[in-house]
Order: sequence, then structure tokens, then C-alpha cells
Amino acid sequence: MDISNHISTLLKFNECVVIPDFGSFISNYVSSQFDPARNAYLPPTKEIVFNSKITKNDGLLINHLVESESITYTQAYQVVSNWVSNAFETLDEGDKLEMNGVGQIELDHNGSFMFTSSSLNILADSYGLEPVNFPRLVRPVYISSYNQRPAVKAIANRKNAIRIAAGIALLLSLSLFPMKIKKENFNFDVSNLNPFSTLTTSTPEQIAEAVPAEPIVEKQEVVVEQNNPFILVGGCFTIEENAYDYYNKLLKDGNNAEVVKLQNGKFRVIVDSYKTREEAMNAMNSYRESHQGSQVWVSNR
Repeated sequence: MDISNHISTLLKFNECVVIPDFGSFISNYVSSQFDPARNAYLPPTKEIVFNSKITKNDGLLINHLVESESITYTQAYQVVSNWVSNAFETLDEGDKLEMNGVGQIELDHNGSFMFTSSSLNILADSYGLEPVNFPRLVRPVYISSYNQRPAVKAIANRKNAIRIAAGIALLLSLSLFPMKIKKENFNFDVSNLNPFSTLTTSTPEQIAEAVPAEPIVEKQEVVVEQNNPFILVGGCFTIEENAYDYYNKLLKDGNNAEVVKLQNGKFRVIVDSYKTREEAMNAMNSYRESHQGSQVWVSNR
């Protein structure tokens, strides 16, 4: 029985197949690569090598023969032993041992094994994949050459030359012609199209009248009793004009308002002052009820 076909089948799904008392075939995964000789991309494959040092029976080959050939373990072991004996006889005679789908084995002049793997791709994942060939890219060769051409003679237009010469002569004659200008006639009339002809000078008094006067802030001085220690504060203002606007409004409403400049530069507007805190609190509540949204508060002077 030829066990070559069984070895090829086992190498598709196993990395090592041992033939007892003969040697072992080891497969290594090889990724896709480019073959410049064939100008093609090759699919992934398995590279098979032979190692004559690994001869111990691992049971893989014999168990496979038992299942595939429906024979006993003893019969399968005997089949492998007979194949090994015939293989050594073939190699001793100097012939090559052909193994289908695996490769061929022969002995060199030193008696060592020489294994040549088959070109058949036994990788199961690459089943049906073929090498991809493509035509070579031929780049056009550009040859840069310089062909000397004869010089081109410039031909002047005679008519244009005459016109240019006449223009130059006219300019020279005008520059040499004396110009007489009478000083008494050196008067210019203002054109109606001049946008500045309608401008009139204004006197300083007219300019002062045209400039609007700054708003005058009424600062009324009201004599207020300063002995009341509790005050009803209407607000604090950064701008003095705003403070006095609110101050004048409070005066019109009949309040004894005050404006006090604080140390931080702000102006505090006081609505009124009171002798007791209770009076100040009542005034605060009354003011808030009569002025919705107001946030006046009570403080010490």
C-alpha cells in the first residue's frame, strides 16, 4: 500500500507527520508573496521539509490508516513497516523515492537525505486560489534633445518708426515754444461742481451755538438733619450724573434725599434718615410696597 496520499492529506491539517523508523515531514506556513520570475502574486501556502532525526511513532499516521482503510492497528503498523523497507531499498539502489503531493527523496554521495518538496499547494485555506498575474508596466522613455534653430531676424515696421519719430519731434517743439501768461489774467473761477464751493466760514460764536451744551445736572442742596443715625439707602452709583438724577427724583417725591460720596469712589443715594431702626424698617417696607421691584435697604450712617 502506498501511504504517500495519506501523508499529503495529513499535512493539510497537521504541522508534522511522522513515519515510524523513517523520518518526519514538517509543514510551515508561508504568507502570500511576489514571484518576480513569474511576475505574479502567489497565494499563501505550506512549505514542507523532511527531518530524518524524528522517527518516533506518534500514532497519527497509523490511526489515520485504521480509520480510512478500515483495518486493525496491527495491520496498519505492518503496512507502514513494509513501506519503510521498500523505501530504503529504492534509495539504496540510487533511485528517487516519489511521494505524491509531498515531494521526492534521494540520497547524496554522503548517504544523507535530500528532499525536494512538491509545487502543489497543500494549504487548506488556500484551496482554489491561483497566482495572480499582471502585465508588466512599460514606461515610455523620454529622450530630451535640443535642436538648434537658426536665429530669427527682427524686422522693424517702417510706418511705426516714422510715427514714433514724428511724436518725439512734436514733443520737443512744444517744450521749446515760449509761453506767455499775463499775471492780471491769472484768475480762476470756482466751478459749480466743486463740492467745497458751498462751504462758508463760521465765526467762533456760531460754532459755539452749533455745539450742543452738555446736560447740566441739577445738584440741589437741601439742609437735612444729620443727627438721625439710621438711613434708608436707595442705591449706589458709579457715575455721579446717574446718582443725582435719582437724587432729584427723590426730592420731587418729597423725600429728604442725600448724596454721599464713598471712599471707593461710588455715590450713595439716601432716600431719608430716621432716629430709630424701627422707623427705618417701616419706611423700607412702605417704600417697597409703593415702588414695585425696589430693593432699598436700611443701614447706619
